[in-house]
Amino acid sequence: QDAPLRPYWPIYDRGNPDTNMVADYEDILTRAGNNEYASEASFTNVASRIDVDNYIDYNAFQIFSGNSDWPANNTRLWRSVSNNTTPGAPKTHDGRWRWILYDTDMGLGLNFDYVPGWDADVNQHAHVNTLALSTTATQTTFANHPDGTVLLRKLLSNPVFNRKFINRFADLLNTSLAPGRTTNALADIQSIFSPGIAEHVKRWPRTAPWLDWTNEMNRIRTFLQVRPGAVRGHIADEFGLNGTANLTVDVANTNQGTVTVNTISIDPSAVGGSSNPYPWTGPYFKGVPVTVTPVLKPG
Repeated sequence: QDAPLRPYWPIYDRGNPDTNMVADYEDILTRAGNNEYASEASFTNVASRIDVDNYIDYNAFQIFSGNSDWPANNTRLWRSVSNNTTPGAPKTHDGRWRWILYDTDMGLGLNFDYVPGWDADVNQHAHVNTLALSTTATQTTFANHPDGTVLLRKLLSNPVFNRKFINRFADLLNTSLAPGRTTNALADIQSIFSPGIAEHVKRWPRTAPWLDWTNEMNRIRTFLQVRPGAVRGHIADEFGLNGTANLTVDVANTNQGTVTVNTISIDPSAVGGSSNPYPWTGPYFKGVPVTVTPVLKPG
C-alpha cells in the first residue's frame, strides 16, 4: 500500500489488503493520541481492539532487553479478519491486534555504536532507561519518534492499563526475567554454540577483531543480572512509586492447594519455578494493588 500519512505509522505488509486493516489500526493510534483511552471506563473499548495481555508482555520484553532499535522501528503486528468472540472460538480469531517480537539484537547490552550506553561499563549500560525512551513524546534517539511511542504512552495514562502493566512487569521480573532463569538460559545457549565459535571466526575472519565470545557472553550475563533491579527503579521513577516491598506467600500443605499472585501460579510448573516453591517471595511496587488468590484443590 501507499506510505502512511504520518511517519512511523503502519503500512500493509502481508495478508489481504482489501480488508483495510491499516485504517483500523491507525484509528486506534488516532484515538489514543486524542486521549480517548485515558479514562478507566475506556479500558473495555481498547481491550476489545487489542490483546492487552499480549501488548503488555511485548513491551515488557522489549523494555527489559533494552532494545534501542524500537519502538518507531521493527514493529510488526497482526489480527484476524474474523471477529469471532462466541464462546469456544479460537482466541486468536477475535479480531484483536497482537504484536510480534522480532529483531531484538540491539538488546542485552550489545556493545554497538548506536546503542545507548554501549561504550560504558555493562553495569551502566544495564541501567539505560528504555521505559523512558519508549514512552517519551519527544524524540531522543533515531528509533523513538513520538508516532512510535504514542500508543504505549497514552495507554499508560489509563488507570486500569497502568496497574496491569506495572503488576505484569513485576510478575515477569519475578519469573521469566529473573536472573536465575535468564542466566541459566544463556548458559544453555552458550553450551550449544561454543564448540562452533573457533570455526566461525576462521570461516569469517572479518569478525575476529571484535568477536570475543567469552567476553560477549560475560557481558550479556552481567546485563541479565543487573537489569531487573535497574528496570524496577525505572518503573518506580516513571510512575512516582515509592520503591518495592517483598511479598511472601506460603502454603502449609500443597496437597490442599496453591496460591496465584497476579498472573503467576506459584507451583512447580510455573516459569522459573522449583519443585518446592513455598515459601515464595518477590518484590512488588508499593501503592499498586496486588491480587493474591488461593487455588483450592478438590476437597
